Amino acid sequence: FGNALCYVPVIAVWFLTALPPRVPVARAGMVEAVVEAVGYVRRTPTLKVALLVTFVIVGLGSIYQPLAVAFCTGVLAGGDNDLGATYYGMFQSALGIGSFIGIMGVTDLASRRTARAVTVSAIGFGVSLGLLSLTDVPTFAIVIAGSVGLFQFCTNALCLTVLQRHAPVGMEGRILSLYTLAFVGTMPILGLVGGQVAEAIGTAQTFLAVAVGALFFTVVLA
Repeated sequence: FGNALCYVPVIAVWFLTALPPRVPVARAGMVEAVVEAVGYVRRTPTLKVALLVTFVIVGLGSIYQPLAVAFCTGVLAGGDNDLGATYYGMFQSALGIGSFIGIMGVTDLASRRTARAVTVSAIGFGVSLGLLSLTDVPTFAIVIAGSVGLFQFCTNALCLTVLQRHAPVGMEGRILSLYTLAFVGTMPILGLVGGQVAEAIGTAQTFLAVAVGALFFTVVLA
């Protein structure tokens, strides 16, 4: 119910927002349109970096989400299902609060030193996820979860802003569809593969591996 109410102000803003006239776009087949968008992104470093960061930090980095129940129950609660459910609720709440702060705080950063902000935010995410993997103390884990949400969604908002600002007229929808693929499209595969990896090496170890990968990627990116 609360989630449904959150959509009301968004809908109101859309009704009140004055949009510029639509520019006619030449029609093309779906495959042709996607190929053209991918080619354009490959030739445009700003868009390419934003999509790569989205894929690695926001997409693959979200491995903690499908594994959160296992982490809260097996690591934080020592296998106690009822206690694990309580910790899971706190964990998700901390992620939500951190995400809200990250998204709200990115407004000013998006217009100043965007590249540095993306790099620092991506590093913050890798460090936070790494710290999360190294603790089994519920209080610490829940606080760190807030930091994970803050840096990850700050990175996400920055990259989305870059894509929206630099997408050429007539290709905005296709480029944002690539963003959706890099973010949302990885979730089902991530849940399946992440679960298999976590079963083999452990949930916390899986978090740590992704954190190290994210930090290595960010250093190369920088």
